Amino acid sequence: MGKWDDITADGLMGAVYAAKGKYDPELSRNVIEAFHERMEREGDGFYLSKDVEALCVLMKHVFAQILEGRTADQAFGLKPIKGNTNAPAQWIVIWPPLPLSSLASAGAARGLQR
Repeated sequence: MGKWDDITADGLMGAVYAAKGKYDPELSRNVIEAFHERMEREGDGFYLSKDVEALCVLMKHVFAQILEGRTADQAFGLKPIKGNTNAPAQWIVIWPPLPLSSLASAGAARGLQR
């Protein structure tokens, strides 16, 4: 039994989309490991064919990144891309912290009307 046997084709597809959407080297490595495990076990009655769509989604993204000049490690999400502000969600700052209606009324009070 392999480490990633329990992940379904839909779960693997979800992991691929999540890995494409943000820099998370641990998730990226897990996705790579899951595909590798499936490929290694292909002859043991475990068939990669149900995961081909997810693999194609991943590789389309990787190939596009490489053609844009990224390294393979960057394309697979294992290394950060310099200048990329694609931080994990917990670090995203929402600005302004006040509701826009508060800003509009404050601006109007200071004569900043359109």
